[in-house]
Amino acid sequence: MVHKIAKSYGVSNLGDLIWFCAKMVVISTFLKLFATLLHPIPILGQVANSLVAGGFIYFVYDIADSHYASIARR
Repeated sequence: MVHKIAKSYGVSNLGDLIWFCAKMVVISTFLKLFATLLHPIPILGQVANSLVAGGFIYFVYDIADSHYASIARR
């Protein structure tokens, strides 16, 4: 997804793409740990897992779009 967004703005800096994805992996790890802690709670844990997953996907899209749009303007 991030690569497609970068391509849509005509940005093809591989180093920047790797750095951006590495930061997202770190954030994802923390969110996954948080969701794992909430998982044992009946019903609330299931809802929390869904919200964390969906929110992270939207977060990555939004941040990637903003990031590559600002690079393309330079």
